[in-house]
Amino acid sequence: MTYIRLPATLPARLREAGLHVVVVGDWLATGRPASKGDFDPVGVLNHHTGSFDRSGDLADDLSYAKHLFHEGRPDLPAPNCHASLSVEATVYLGAGGRANHAGTAKSVGSVAAGDGNELYVGIEWMLSGTQKIPADMYHAGAVFNAVVLDLLGSSPQAAACHYQTSVTGKWDIGDPDGIPFHGQKVMDVDKFRRAVASVSAKPKATRLSNFWDGGPQWDVRILDRAAEQRDDVRAVVKRIDVAVNKLPKNEGNTLVGQFVAGYKKDRHLRMGLLNTAVKNGRHGTVEHVRDEIRHQLFDALPKR
Repeated sequence: MTYIRLPATLPARLREAGLHVVVVGDWLATGRPASKGDFDPVGVLNHHTGSFDRSGDLADDLSYAKHLFHEGRPDLPAPNCHASLSVEATVYLGAGGRANHAGTAKSVGSVAAGDGNELYVGIEWMLSGTQKIPADMYHAGAVFNAVVLDLLGSSPQAAACHYQTSVTGKWDIGDPDGIPFHGQKVMDVDKFRRAVASVSAKPKATRLSNFWDGGPQWDVRILDRAAEQRDDVRAVVKRIDVAVNKLPKNEGNTLVGQFVAGYKKDRHLRMGLLNTAVKNGRHGTVEHVRDEIRHQLFDALPKR
């Protein structure tokens, strides 16, 4: 049996990606009990609520999101999704465990057939199914899918709509500008995946190839993302942080001062600065820190 929780860093990651996020209640602890089934998601499943969402009705949006997360329906206990997206492009995040949103799922994209509630993170777009999808909402949906798939270590091919997976004839997400499907117009998922991919052009959470391509200004933010899921990378990042903190403080515009300031600002390891400082006679602590960082990068850090 496998029952995980979504990463606690998800709200921060969504905000870093430019989304407005409202966390509803104890989101991480909210979910169906493990006795109801596993939760080990590899994809994102996009739904519509079936109700018209009027722009500017923020109080109603929050109330409806709470209903989805905490009340549900008589025939479908809450939570009914993990997140909800309003027409104002606000993401409401309310569940970190298994949710009742998908039922039995057909195979689609890169995700196998099976228990959709186990396989997918579910997001409800606040749409009637026939109303036009605002551009900002569409973009926010693509960003949400991209961030979650990045955290799961999956590709945009793991983004899907409910009409693709449903075995009971669901047709969400409806989109009047979309493609025909059983007498309805639905979101063009191939087009949507391209939108997801366009905001996914950044290092994957569990892959390190992008980091190794980045020298000599090593971008530790790539390792930070990998560390969210990998203990071996997390240990290396911690040791690098400890080493950098040993460098002298208040060095101003010296080579060492530039190195420290750059690392604090954007998490780049500009090793050339430390190498030059050592060549210029900065031995002792500076040389020791330089050698420790080198050891962590080239000996301790996994290559993939």
